[in-house]
Parts: sequence; structure tokens; C-alpha cells
Amino acid sequence: MAGENENLVEVFRAESEVEAISIRSILEAEGIPAAIRSFQIPAMGTIAMSLRREWGAVMVMAGDADRARDLLEETESLEARE
Repeated sequence: MAGENENLVEVFRAESEVEAISIRSILEAEGIPAAIRSFQIPAMGTIAMSLRREWGAVMVMAGDADRARDLLEETESLEARE
């Protein structure tokens, strides 16, 4: 990822692991390195899912955040037209 001292910022909240992986793939295909942060707590199993609507977040370097958000908005807009 970009600079070593640059912070990761959240650009998307995913409702499932599959959605998070899909979003990360979209970003990486456009040259934006991305990471996934799960909100799940392994020891709690499905209880954690019932307490929180989102499965996790897709994160990018702060310097890539605006570009990533723009790309995701563009992608969402294209999907809405279909």
C-alpha cells in the first residue's frame, strides 16, 4: 500500500464477507489496494451478527479514500441502471 505512515480509512461497510471481498476486488482491479476488517468475534459465532448489521468494513489508505469512494459510487450508479 502507499506510504508506510499513512492511515487506513473505511470506505465501505459490508453486510457479508462475500460483499466485502467483492468490493475489495473492484478497488484492487482499479489499482487501489484494499483491506478487509471483520467485525465478527469468532468465539461468539452468530450472536455477533445479530448484534451488528454489518459484517465488516473495506479499508484503503487515506490518500486513496476519495478515489475509492468515487469508484464505488460510480459502480453503484451503474448497477442501479441495470
